[in-house]
Formats: sequence, structure tokens, C-alpha cells
Amino acid sequence: MSDSRPVSLFGNARDDAASAGPSAAEFNLWCAMNDRPLRLQLHRWGPQDMEWCLESEPGTSAAAPIYGTGSDDEATAVAIAYGFVAGIEWSEARFAELEAEADERQSSDEQSSPGTPAAASPRQDLEDKTVTLANVVPKVLEQAADATPKVTAGQEQGPQDAQPFVLPQS
Repeated sequence: MSDSRPVSLFGNARDDAASAGPSAAEFNLWCAMNDRPLRLQLHRWGPQDMEWCLESEPGTSAAAPIYGTGSDDEATAVAIAYGFVAGIEWSEARFAELEAEADERQSSDEQSSPGTPAAASPRQDLEDKTVTLANVVPKVLEQAADATPKVTAGQEQGPQDAQPFVLPQS
């Protein structure tokens, strides 16, 4: 009786590697091939505390852990690291898009009125468009306070009778 799986010339090594999940070595190779100055490395923070961390500028004097994955499992850490890099790539693409829009706007303004003084730089225009956290956070907290029921832990009364928990001011 024959097995229906294809025969590998190298034994079961490929099956074992695929079942183990992605490795830090694969992530590090991907970063090197895509010009990302990052490396996923296992750090020991104590005698038994280990965590996979992303290091920036590996192999230089500026090398330092910049992001801890919170995991000592390699496959989980690799997935988290790819997510971290995806966030960086999304941010870079968004800023490039905003800079291109600002450049377009500036060139169209210059073409429509050549005698007027130059508009603000594309970088300044981009900075004007970005929203600062100081402006957004209070509004978000206000909206969250309005949306959440006013029940505190340990109380049996309904939302209409409960008072929200307030942190002591120092």
C-alpha cells in the first residue's frame, strides 16, 4: 500500500519546518532583503525571563531593542514582528501619499498664479494636516465616557444609580 503524499528527496525536513511555523531567521532574512534595519532576537532579561524583541540597527553601536513582542514563543513573535513592520510600512506609505498630495497642490498653485509668493513647504503642509494626540485624546475619552454604562465593580445597582470610578488626584 502506498502513501498518497508526494515523495521528497530530502526526507521529512520540509514537513517539520512547515509545521514549526515561521522562524526568526526567516524574518531577519526578509528584513535584510527589504532594507529594513531590524532583527528579531531572543533577549534574556533575567535568569528565567526571555522575550523575543525587535532590535533596530543590528550590528552597529546604535543597536538597541525597540519593541518587545511579549512572547517567548518564536512563531508568535515572528507574527507580531511582521505586524509591527506592516504598521511601519503603512505609515510610510500614508506619509508618502500626503507628501505627494501636498506637492501636487503646491505645483498647481504655482502654475495658477506665478506672481504670488510661494506657499508653505510640503512638509509644513503635511504637519498642518496631522492631528496631534493632545487634541484627539480628550475628545475620544469624552465619547468613551458617554458610551459606557456607569456601573462600577462591586455594586449591584443599575447604570442609572452608579457613579463612575474616579482616580484620586495628586
